[in-house]
Amino acid sequence: MIAVAGLAALLYARNLASSDFVPYYSAAARSMSESWSAFLFGSFDPAGSITLDKIPGFLWPQALAARVLGFHAWALTLPQVVEGVVAVLALYAAVRRWAGAAAGVLAAAIFTFTPVAASMFGHAMEDGALTMCSVLAAAAWQRAVQTARLRALLLAGVWVGLGFQAKMLAAWAILPALALAYLVAAPAGLRRRLWHLALAGAVVVAVSASWMLIVALTPAADRPFVDGTTSNDVAGMVLGYNGATRFGALGLAGAITPDFGDLPAVATGGLKLLDPRLATQIGWLYPLAVVSLVVGVWERRGQPRTDPVRAGLLMWGLWLAATAAIYSAGTIIHTTYVAALAAPLAALSGFGIVRLWQAFRAGGARRWALPACAAVTLAWAAWLSSRYPGFLPWVTPGAVVLAATGSLVAARVRGRLAVAGMACAVAAMVVTPAAWAASALDPLYDGTVLDASAGPSGIFEVVAPDVWAASHGRLEGVPYAGAGIGLGPTTQQQRATLAYLEANRDGATYLVATQSVALATLYIRDSGQPVLLVGGFTGRAPFPTLARFQQLVASGQVRYALVPDPPQGSPPTATRDGIAAWVRANCQPVSPGTHPVAPMGDALYAC
Repeated sequence: MIAVAGLAALLYARNLASSDFVPYYSAAARSMSESWSAFLFGSFDPAGSITLDKIPGFLWPQALAARVLGFHAWALTLPQVVEGVVAVLALYAAVRRWAGAAAGVLAAAIFTFTPVAASMFGHAMEDGALTMCSVLAAAAWQRAVQTARLRALLLAGVWVGLGFQAKMLAAWAILPALALAYLVAAPAGLRRRLWHLALAGAVVVAVSASWMLIVALTPAADRPFVDGTTSNDVAGMVLGYNGATRFGALGLAGAITPDFGDLPAVATGGLKLLDPRLATQIGWLYPLAVVSLVVGVWERRGQPRTDPVRAGLLMWGLWLAATAAIYSAGTIIHTTYVAALAAPLAALSGFGIVRLWQAFRAGGARRWALPACAAVTLAWAAWLSSRYPGFLPWVTPGAVVLAATGSLVAARVRGRLAVAGMACAVAAMVVTPAAWAASALDPLYDGTVLDASAGPSGIFEVVAPDVWAASHGRLEGVPYAGAGIGLGPTTQQQRATLAYLEANRDGATYLVATQSVALATLYIRDSGQPVLLVGGFTGRAPFPTLARFQQLVASGQVRYALVPDPPQGSPPTATRDGIAAWVRANCQPVSPGTHPVAPMGDALYAC
C-alpha cells in the first residue's frame, strides 16, 4: 500500500512545476487568500463585492495554501494532490476493513489509475475535494456499520456535509447508500438504528447548510452579492442554479437558469455513461464491478442480517447505482463529473478480483468465473479501444493475448503455473485503464485545468470546442489564445492596459469595472486588486444595479469601465447592458493616444 500511495503521489504531482491557473476560480482563490471576509464568503474579488456562483468550500484549501506559500499556480494545485493521496489511503482503509488487505490494495491501485481521477487530482479542480470527502465518509461508515458506533456514523455525516461545501448537492449522492445499508445491517436494534440515522442526518444537514446559513443571516449590506441568482438568495444559488436546473427543472425563484446551449447527445442522453468519450475515462471495469456485485450478493445469501460483507456490497453497490442514475438523468458538461463513480467502481472491482481468485483456487465449476469475467471485461475494453485506434494501439491487443495465454495455461495445468496464468488474466483486465491513466504524464493527454481527462477522449472538446482549443493551443504549437478565456498569461495589450489603470487609479476602490469574466480573472490574478465584475459570472445577475453603479462612480470608487460596443438593433436586456449604455452616455472615452487599445474588444471609459 505504501508503493500504491507513492505512485499516486508521483502521478498526481506531475503538474506542480508547470501548473496553469484556472480561469475564474484562480482569481477567487487570490481574493480569498488576501481577506478573511472574502475567504469566508467566497468573494470573487478582494473588495468582497460578489460571490462565486458556487459554495467556496473547494477553494478554501487553495486559498490557505496561497496565503501560506504565496500565490502561485503550483500552490493552488498542491491541495488537490494531497486530496488525491488522502482519498487513495482512505479507500484502502475502507475496503480493507470490509474485504481484507488484498482487496484494499487492489481497490486503491484501481482508483489511482482510473484515467479521469489521474487527470483530476493533478489540476486545481473542485471535484477532487468532493471525491476525498466521499471516500472518507465511506471509511467512517464502514467502522460504524460493523460496530453500530454512533460516533463513527456522525463522522461520516460530517464528511458528507464537508463534501457539500465542495460540490453542493452532488455530495448527497452517497447518502441513500450509507443510510439504507446501515439501517439493514448495523448490529443494533431497529429503534437504535433509526435514532442513529436521525442524528447522523441532522449532522449532514447542519454541516451542509452551515455556509448557507452564515450567508443568509448576514445582512446583504455586509456581505457580497450572491451570484447565480437575480434575488441575492443563497438558497436559489445552491439548490436552484446549481441543483434543480441541472436536471431541466425550474429550480428556486431567483435562481439563474444556466444556459447550456445545444449540447451534444453525450451530455444529455440517458445512456451517456456508456458513451466511449466518458466510458474510457471511468468505465473500463464496468463488467468486473457488476460481476463482483452479483457474485458477492449471491455468495452471501442466507447470511445473518448483520453480515458485514453483504452490508459493504449493499453500500458500494447503491452508491454506484445512485450516482450513475443521477448523472444519467442530469446534464454532464465536464468529463470531470464522472470521477464521482471512481471510488465505488474501484472498491467493487478490488473485492471482485479477490473473490473470483478465491473461487479459482477452490476449484470446481466456480474455477471458471475469473477467466469468464476477464473475457467479458476485455471484450468491453477492446470495443472502447476501437473507438480510438491510433492511441496506444498495442495495449488492449496485448492485454487480450496476455489474458488468453494465461487462461489457456490455467486450463491445462495445475499448481503454480495455473496460478501464474490467472494472475496474467487479472493483470490484463487493469492494464488498459492503467495505461490511459499514465498517459496523463504527457501534457498532450492530460486534459486541462478546465476539464479532467487522460488520453484522447472526454467530452469538453465537443461541448466547448472553442474553449478547449484555446486551452490546448500552447501544447500544439499554435498561437496561444488562452487569455481570451482568462487562462494562461495576459497578452501584451492586456498588460499595457493594466499598467495604465494602476497608474491612473487615483485611490479608487476598483481598478476597473468590466463585464468580462476572463478579463476580471486576469487582472485580479495578476495584480491582486479589486475588479468590479458587472453582471457576475453569467452576466445576468443584477449586480450592481444601475443606481448602485452611479453611486460608486459619484463616490470615486469606480473611475474606469471597460464596456463592449452596443448590440446592433437590440435594446438593453440585462442590468449590465443598462450600465454599459449609461457609461457610454455619461463617461469619457479614453483616447487611444493615452493608453493602449483596450483588451477583449471593449472600449475604455473614464467616469
